[in-house]
Amino acid sequence: MRVLTSAVSDMLKVPVVIVNMPGGNGAIAFNSLRNAAPDGHTLMLATSTTQVINPILLSKPPFDPLRDLKPVSGMTKLYQAMIVRPDFPAANVKEFVARAKEKPGKFTFASGTSASRFGAELFANLSSIDMLHVPYKATPNAVTDLAGGVVDMMFADLPVALPMIQSGRVRPLAVGSPKRLTSLPDVPTLTESGVAGYEYSVWSGLYVLPATPNDVVMKLHEAFSQANLSPEVEKFRIAASLEKFDATPVQLAQFQTEDIARWKTLASKLGIKPE
Repeated sequence: MRVLTSAVSDMLKVPVVIVNMPGGNGAIAFNSLRNAAPDGHTLMLATSTTQVINPILLSKPPFDPLRDLKPVSGMTKLYQAMIVRPDFPAANVKEFVARAKEKPGKFTFASGTSASRFGAELFANLSSIDMLHVPYKATPNAVTDLAGGVVDMMFADLPVALPMIQSGRVRPLAVGSPKRLTSLPDVPTLTESGVAGYEYSVWSGLYVLPATPNDVVMKLHEAFSQANLSPEVEKFRIAASLEKFDATPVQLAQFQTEDIARWKTLASKLGIKPE
């Protein structure tokens, strides 16, 4: 966002200040936005965690992402890689699925975040296999145990997975993107590997308060969308293993609604209830 907002500031002829407000499952950032005027001068960068996962996993989410926020523009998508321990006896996804079907519930998958778990659960659901989930408090712990052979497989965000893959500590079988990624051109997608319909990303988007006028929303969208195409931003995205998420306000709203419905259906099948 720091790279991107520099271009936006030049276009709109106003300074753009970034204020980091992590914590509270997005509540701290949202409360700051809620107390601002609905004039488009204050925006919130939200992610699929606050916009999709919170309503599914939390019985009392800090805000309603569909009711309390108005979409402005899609920003980025961060995809995951399906990685296995170095000595896992499968050279590709098809072999992994075949072996998993031979031994239902025997193979383990690790997760350090809800996004990591959902990526693997979606794979298992679409492949009709049964695996044992091993939750970790943090992703580094999960990846360390995977490299050490304690668990068999996990879905990890690209910035986490890439160094481990390049060092040979884990093996990639596939990526969860709709097309092959620049950072891993030789690794097939899950769809290519026979898991039809698989696409999953941790995405981000910009939002404002619902009362913000539509003409202001469109002006903001055009500025951020154009800045998102700049060479400087593209260079940073590649270095950070991010993909551009180009979505208008209407497209972002539709994408988010469909994403919530998809994950609610999967959570229901898995017996995952809000806590």
